Amino acid sequence: MRAEDGQDTALRDLASMLKSILMSVMTLALLALGLIGLVIPVIPGVLFLFAAALCASAASPAVRARLHRNPSMRRAHRRWRASEGLALFDRLKLAFWLGADAMVDRLQGIRRRA
Repeated sequence: MRAEDGQDTALRDLASMLKSILMSVMTLALLALGLIGLVIPVIPGVLFLFAAALCASAASPAVRARLHRNPSMRRAHRRWRASEGLALFDRLKLAFWLGADAMVDRLQGIRRRA
């Protein structure tokens, strides 16, 4: 029985490491698209940057803690975590709407300060 427990732990550790690597690769790809989108107006750069932040928070507890300092990001991350049962296309739509919501919140904050 103990050998099976060790194998289960090893498999969970491997799955966790692979998830972290995948999220890091996705973060870099989305970050690149976001930066390109800031230069080329056809691509919605801010939405890709937002999605990159969500992926980075899944890969790194330090990034997650830093993002949770911002109320908009904290709320978006909570909604994202609650959507784990949705299909991929539905999660992509949710990411778009969460990014749009975060942008509106940010613009309202800028407007209030002015």
